[in-house]
Amino acid sequence: MDRLKKVLLFFLFFYLIVFISKNNNAQSLPIIQPVVVPSVITQVDISGFSGGQQNASEIGSIVQDNMVKSGLINLKDLLSTNFTQKTSEIYKLDNLTPDLRDLHLADIVSAILNNDIEKQKALLGNIVSSFELSKVLNYIFNNDKETIINYVVSLDSEKILKTYYNLLNLNNIDASLKDMLLNLSLKYGSLEILTSLIEKCKFIPDDKLIVKYFENIAQVKDIEKIQKFITVIKSVSLLQTFLEQRDKLVEHLGNPDYILKAFIHYVAIYCNLNWLKILLKEGVLVQLWDFNKNTPIHVVIETEKYEKIEDKCEFVALILKEKDITALYRNRQDKYATDLAMEKLNEYKKLLDLEKAKSNISLIKQNEIQKHVDCYTKLINMLSQIYKD
Repeated sequence: MDRLKKVLLFFLFFYLIVFISKNNNAQSLPIIQPVVVPSVITQVDISGFSGGQQNASEIGSIVQDNMVKSGLINLKDLLSTNFTQKTSEIYKLDNLTPDLRDLHLADIVSAILNNDIEKQKALLGNIVSSFELSKVLNYIFNNDKETIINYVVSLDSEKILKTYYNLLNLNNIDASLKDMLLNLSLKYGSLEILTSLIEKCKFIPDDKLIVKYFENIAQVKDIEKIQKFITVIKSVSLLQTFLEQRDKLVEHLGNPDYILKAFIHYVAIYCNLNWLKILLKEGVLVQLWDFNKNTPIHVVIETEKYEKIEDKCEFVALILKEKDITALYRNRQDKYATDLAMEKLNEYKKLLDLEKAKSNISLIKQNEIQKHVDCYTKLINMLSQIYKD
């Protein structure tokens, strides 16, 4: 019996040691948190940066992998300023050849990693040689042509695009390249390039392809690009697609999560006043419903994708000025736009009360919440006036 006890104690002691050893090892492993980029739903894995010793080729592969994982090949959305600490070391910027230094490669890399789109466009736009531009982009993107062209189109600069392809104008590109550029410009909402393809290449996209990318185009806020785009699509009879056509695509039919929308609904989602003003001028149907019978007013009241809360009030005011009867429509939940505004108002009133009840009151946060309360109060007053009339 004593011998059996000794054997059992031995095995118990042995497993205890093994367990403790494994637990210590697990605790000693570094935990690498992914960087969350606000404008992209998915997370970007940066575990490859932990060593800090990658060269340009290796970091190019890491960036490319992150883009593929996220479903977007768009540096302005994916790259975070968190990468800038090791920028010089990773890209070996201290050891650049004189020609790359003269092309301001270090400044271009810095602009990319800091999401400074205008600086990227300015620096790359100053490169007039196709060979030199290709050399810079190949260095940054590890010679990955697909990633480079996605990046170039996402910048939405016809000048940079023509330099990269060594073109005097876009008329000289073949049909396959036109088709690729058309799809990419729609994907990134690159109105300058899309406008040029339609105007100069006489390349008219199918309206079914356009409606597929309504949301991307609705996010463009450059008023000059929007105005020129409207002028061009009017000349090729595509304007009505943006004024009244819903995105009824065959591949979405039967999908319970898919909500039929017109272009103006996407404009409302992003509370894009520049697009709205131009659409109103062109005679857009502001009373259009989506699948849930929401008008653009319903949509803009509920959206959280706006730059300033005050923009919501201006958006609604512009629509009511055009057609105030829109305020009288109910959605499938039997709710007027006023009902939605009231729900939002009550939500922010509760937040304001909670903020005021805190011991360490933040006046900045309190003022921001108060702006929301004021906005939804104003919206209710505007919409209620229509009901009285």
